[in-house]
Amino acid sequence: MSDRTNLLKMEKFIISAATVLMSLSSFAQTPAEQTGLGFKYDDYSKTAKVYKWSGNKSEITIPSVVVKDGKEYTVTSIGMSSFEMSKVKKIVLPSTIKNIEESAFNGCRNLQSINLPKDLTEIKDYSFHECVSLTSITIPNTVTAIGEEAFSGCENLQNIALSNAVKSIGKRAFAACASFTKITIPESVSVIPASTFAGCFHVTTITIPKSVTKIHESAFYNCQLLQGFSVDKENPDYTSKDGVLYDKKLTKLVAFPSQKQNITIPTSVTSIGDYAFGCCQGLTRIMIPDNVKKIGRGAFMNCSNLYTVALPNDITKIQSATFYNCESIENIVIPASVETLEATAFYGCSKLGVVRIPDGALKTIEKNVFMNCESLASIRIPQNVTKCDDKFENCISLKKINAPTGLQIPDNNSYDRSVVYY
Repeated sequence: MSDRTNLLKMEKFIISAATVLMSLSSFAQTPAEQTGLGFKYDDYSKTAKVYKWSGNKSEITIPSVVVKDGKEYTVTSIGMSSFEMSKVKKIVLPSTIKNIEESAFNGCRNLQSINLPKDLTEIKDYSFHECVSLTSITIPNTVTAIGEEAFSGCENLQNIALSNAVKSIGKRAFAACASFTKITIPESVSVIPASTFAGCFHVTTITIPKSVTKIHESAFYNCQLLQGFSVDKENPDYTSKDGVLYDKKLTKLVAFPSQKQNITIPTSVTSIGDYAFGCCQGLTRIMIPDNVKKIGRGAFMNCSNLYTVALPNDITKIQSATFYNCESIENIVIPASVETLEATAFYGCSKLGVVRIPDGALKTIEKNVFMNCESLASIRIPQNVTKCDDKFENCISLKKINAPTGLQIPDNNSYDRSVVYY
């Protein structure tokens, strides 16, 4: 065999061996990856992001630096959904982390302990959603934004201190944080979005600073132990009176504390906000004066002990879900000024036996207005009504509907009832 032939064979062997080594190298795992952590690497910035966790340890320490193919990468980010639904109990984050992406720890129901690095600037949407075992967390003073549902459903999380660096809080950010006992909004926040603190059952006081210029509907819905609101006197848009939250001019009743049992609505009030009295279990009766021209959606939703209601004479509609599941109301008089009964207005009023609707402005009855009104025995629909979409479903006591000639009542073949036209 010639030297040239031997040389060619040697070259082929070296190339083949190098190919195998390169292939093995591409599948080699870093020590951190061997624990179940998955990383994505950025060669330009020499940074790495945790993008998955597939291990089974209950405690994890994320390294600040990982080495891949002889190169060092600084770990700066926890990726979207990287630990979602995992069973980990404790996570230690390095100080190099600057970004935690959406849903990073969403549904980690066993998570009891985690530290947030000092350079973190934002807690994004659903980051800690339903981390039900988490009892405490310290939010760094560098955080300026808390995303939608960031801590929602963290039912055992105790009070959180928010610094004045926080400028924005997302919808439902702290909803169903049932162990909160007080809420203090930072003086840097100007907007409280819808349902931000809804379902914080054990909150007794809420303090609104002068910086807040907008409070959206249901922001404090179903805070069952709430005794009152306190508003900074220098706030230009909101005020409190006897613990009730109003706009500054006392023309709109914004929110009523669940623990209060009665109220005399000021004569200056012309509107009641959406969900303003929602889930107020202590409220048993209310007389709404004629100066009130508008009652918002869901205004008395789930007021299960409310049994007496007097409506003002000048409202033009009863909006959707206004008295939804008000189980104790036994009778109601609809003012002659009302033009529309919106969908689900009296849904689930199981004891509602008498509804008086005088001839007047009423023209429209939308779907499911009286659905599940199990005690309703009869009803007279006024002569000016031209549209009725309510099937009166599950109104098991309803035997007769009096309606103007020509009005179509949707078929409901589930019950033995008659429609008598006049």
